[in-house]
Amino acid sequence: KGDRGSKVCLYLAGKAPHFLRLQNVEVNVGQNATFQCIAGGKWSQHDKLWLQQWNGKDTALMVTRVVNHRRFSATVSVADTAQRSVSKYRCVIRSDGGSGVSNYAELIVKGKRW
Repeated sequence: KGDRGSKVCLYLAGKAPHFLRLQNVEVNVGQNATFQCIAGGKWSQHDKLWLQQWNGKDTALMVTRVVNHRRFSATVSVADTAQRSVSKYRCVIRSDGGSGVSNYAELIVKGKRW
């Protein structure tokens, strides 16, 4: 009788995914550059995951795959690179367990298009 009308809410929050070190990417002018974001933690379809440029411009990550029950990876390509593509990029995730960011990695574009 004493529990009548009372409700219990139990919320089990997961940990925020954490990224492994993002590596610099070097390509020739005109080639596609691909960044691979690898994170420890569980992936959910509800997680928001993107690549963020130093200037704040965001690009959605295209391919996400579960590596195992403790790790997942996502890739994104910067198409048809040019000298203006040179910048620093990082991976960002927002999940039920919290938010996480990787280190910044450089996109290095070599050569000139003739």
